[in-house]
Amino acid sequence: MFHLTANLAETSLTSQDLSIQLVRHEWKQARQQGAGGRVNLVWERVEETATQRNVKISAGNNSGVFNFTPDKSGLWELRLSGRDQKQRIAGTRSHFYVTGSGWVRWGLDDVDAISLTTDRPSYAPGETAKIMVRSPLEKGKYLLTLEREKVISQKIIELNGSALTIDIPIEDSYVPIIYAALSSYTVRSSAAVNNSYYEPDLDKPKGIFGVTPIYIDNESRHYQIEIDTGRNTYRAAEEAQVKIKVLLNGRPAANTEVSFLAVDRGVVDLIDYHVPDPLASFYAPWHFPLGVRGADSRSLLIDPVTYNISDLQGGDSDDDGKGDDAARGFSDDMKERKDWRPTAVFEPYLVTGQDGTVTVKFKLPDSLTSYRCTALAVGVNNFGIKEQDLRVSAPLTAIAAMPRKLRWRDTGTVSLILTNLENAAVEAGVTLASSSESSAGADAVIEVDGADSKTVKVLPGASQEVTFKVAAIGTGLAQLTFTLRSPEVNERIIKTLLVDRPSLTETVTTIGNLGPEKLFFEEGMILPSLVPEGTGNVSVSLSASRLATLKEAVRYLLDYPYGCIEQRTARLLPITAFGEYLDTFNLDSPLAAFGGRPDIIDPAGSTRGLSAWDPKKLVEKELAELARFQLADGSFPYWPGGSYGSLFVSIRMAHIAALAKAKGMKVPDSLDTRKLLAYIGTASNDDF
Repeated sequence: MFHLTANLAETSLTSQDLSIQLVRHEWKQARQQGAGGRVNLVWERVEETATQRNVKISAGNNSGVFNFTPDKSGLWELRLSGRDQKQRIAGTRSHFYVTGSGWVRWGLDDVDAISLTTDRPSYAPGETAKIMVRSPLEKGKYLLTLEREKVISQKIIELNGSALTIDIPIEDSYVPIIYAALSSYTVRSSAAVNNSYYEPDLDKPKGIFGVTPIYIDNESRHYQIEIDTGRNTYRAAEEAQVKIKVLLNGRPAANTEVSFLAVDRGVVDLIDYHVPDPLASFYAPWHFPLGVRGADSRSLLIDPVTYNISDLQGGDSDDDGKGDDAARGFSDDMKERKDWRPTAVFEPYLVTGQDGTVTVKFKLPDSLTSYRCTALAVGVNNFGIKEQDLRVSAPLTAIAAMPRKLRWRDTGTVSLILTNLENAAVEAGVTLASSSESSAGADAVIEVDGADSKTVKVLPGASQEVTFKVAAIGTGLAQLTFTLRSPEVNERIIKTLLVDRPSLTETVTTIGNLGPEKLFFEEGMILPSLVPEGTGNVSVSLSASRLATLKEAVRYLLDYPYGCIEQRTARLLPITAFGEYLDTFNLDSPLAAFGGRPDIIDPAGSTRGLSAWDPKKLVEKELAELARFQLADGSFPYWPGGSYGSLFVSIRMAHIAALAKAKGMKVPDSLDTRKLLAYIGTASNDDF
């Protein structure tokens, strides 16, 4: 019996008739004459109205129950329709399957296929999956197999009807997916075969097959992890103690490997990074493809039937100002904070005890921030992951605000931003000191321009910026130390600031002629007077031609780490054409990376220029290397080992081969120039 509940509260059908129609879909098989005398098998859908009735609805009666008992299995459709007050038609449809022992023509796109449909999207181990079988057979024997990397189980079942269901018990080893396959075959409808030679035998036996994936929930492989940080908030540089508990199906998981890390959220939140869930990764269904292939030898005996188918900084204490600090209620306990590691702890290997717990102790860095604690549990077949925040704070927080760098003779402002997290106002003293980072006796790089000590009062829940002016009087790396004193927090914040000196590079070229009548040439140069010691340099290069202007370009050409064939031929072409002139540049770095083969270096030769190199030998060896990547059609791919030819790379290879041959270099026999030219000859204007 079929029960239908219709809720019409949101429709505009008031005081009108509602039409209820139940339709059964059936497919009729038809044969069509095709081209060349072929016979094509097609399906035509036929709708059969099983029942139709009209019911009266009103504003106070907008729902009801419709009882119906289907008399046949197959695909059914429920149709509801009616008219509103403006006589506009409104309707809805819903499809459902009815299973049973009767034979149903399903009208599948492939007449040799069995369609399998699961009753639910996924299952848990211990449950039973019901699979509806839509078969072109009226009845018959079927081979039912459960498969994945191999055939896991198999049995013969007999179905009397084409719209029945089969039950598949779900085991834990099936996680996360198993494939149910059903195969059978057709038999002749009659023993006599009256087909002529030119008529297709549509009644020959053939194999039929169907397969469907069954998804299994991986929750049984999921470790439940609890992270107990011990306290809601820690102070910077304190020792934190975190307890991790691992459960499996509600019971403690003993001897389980756990990895634990705590990372500053100010870093990982920049890209919203989270450690990937290993359970989702290792048990992704696409990692478990169907590794079984099947075939039916009947397909070899017959012809086809169908054709149309933040910072908290610090420092040590000193005696300066202690009397004043005590008078203002400041503490003498001074802490130095300079540990700004974003990763507070990383423990790759922890093991739980018999109670399923493990404890991690670690010293927190000096940052005032929230750390994202992540625990990953790994077993033989089970995985789990859990995240929880660990907050580091202080009653009075301090964050240094500085420019990224200064230039020599710049003036700027550096600040310490104080935030009061208490319910009462706080008086704080801040002092700034500067020193050179390089050594104790080095010249000063930055000096404080003005007052180097200030006292401020920070209201509850408010922030206040304490600023200092600084001047860059030297170059190098400066160390800036902010000293903060207050009743609750006393620390020294150490930061570094780079001061560099802008430099300009000027290149001048002069040209002169020397000959029998003029054996001497003189050129003057005035050096700038304000060049600081150790920062300037002069280089002079002489050349008998204008090639000297190309030195840096040639250096880049030779030393660039080429990888693809297009780049390697881009270097090989100028070496083939002008290799004999390369020693003019007297480069310090010859072709050490050429082709990645040090065997072409002459160990007894010079390490400068190309005096120890033979450009001819270089070209010949590189051509022999590149010839290994020529494809069967004569072309060359863009990357070594590629399978698709590049017309542009192929043309350049032909150019290099022709140029090398014209210069008396040997083109290797392994480079098939005839096929290469044939490939290029087949190109059209559209290929460029």
